[in-house]
Amino acid sequence: MSKIKISDRIKINDQEDYFIVENDFSDDGLEEDTKAKRLANSLMKLRIRAFRKPAKTSTIVLVENDEYVGHISANLYEDNVASLTMSGVRGIQLPDKLGKFIDVIKKHDVALFVDEAHRNQGKAKQMLMLMFKYLVSQGINDLEVYGIASEEAYQTYIHTGAEAVDVEKVVYRNIKKFIKNERIDDIEK
Repeated sequence: MSKIKISDRIKINDQEDYFIVENDFSDDGLEEDTKAKRLANSLMKLRIRAFRKPAKTSTIVLVENDEYVGHISANLYEDNVASLTMSGVRGIQLPDKLGKFIDVIKKHDVALFVDEAHRNQGKAKQMLMLMFKYLVSQGINDLEVYGIASEEAYQTYIHTGAEAVDVEKVVYRNIKKFIKNERIDDIEK
């Protein structure tokens, strides 16, 4: 069982705003997670987060003049770590309140997506900064990105300060230091 909460729209400026969809999961399946951890050997310890159940999945949807710009989705875990896992949106029950945005979000079932009309304008970095602020408000220290499918995406993460782990994984350590964008208001819990 999970609880879904959606924020009111949060203004960034006269044209842009965003909202946050939080999907809090219950304790169902904890026994399964414990078994998975026990089976993991030392080589798999780095990848276990990709297989275990998050405590919460949160998606930030960026809107400009009431049109979809993009979204970013993260899994939050109990150990103050979050991950942007590709296909991150698939497990989220999006509320009907999102109306016309549901179809476009489900169509682009990735953790970070910018609509074609808004690319090369710094929107991916803007959404990362929004996610960093949100994660800090949730007590998260590190953000891991798994399953990076394209060189363009990989370069976006590296350009915004992520540490390369391998060709499909990067990590933002101590995400507080990445919050630099003054025009984005603090996210209230």
